[in-house]
Amino acid sequence: MKIRAELLPVQGIYQATIQLDGTRPLSGREIDAVSQLGDPLVEFGGEFSNTDVTFELPANQRSVPTDLPITQTFDLADYADAALRAQCWLTTMTVRIGDAMANLIGTDVAASSTVQTVGSTPNPTQPNDAPLANWMNI
Repeated sequence: MKIRAELLPVQGIYQATIQLDGTRPLSGREIDAVSQLGDPLVEFGGEFSNTDVTFELPANQRSVPTDLPITQTFDLADYADAALRAQCWLTTMTVRIGDAMANLIGTDVAASSTVQTVGSTPNPTQPNDAPLANWMNI
């Protein structure tokens, strides 16, 4: 899954946003898995920690990719380390989303799932592609 992590400081408030990136952010396998098994739930709250900061946010499970974009704000008026918290949140969420999608793809998705670009026909050129060509009537 292609996601974009953005950190925007605006008047002492750090807005950390995770969103889909590009016009086709999910791979064919990810599309198949989400279609058959549903969106994975990802925890956007809980404990966050790196070498510079440790903090906790209230539980906040969200469906990915359906609920994206998601923004978390960190205000300098509340936290002197707001920038570090925002960076830690973005890094952690990128890892959690990646892990959730990897686990979803690792789940047994029906073997017959196929992704084909509309308007194009696969060109079986290898002898082992003959069953595919016969199945697709080409």
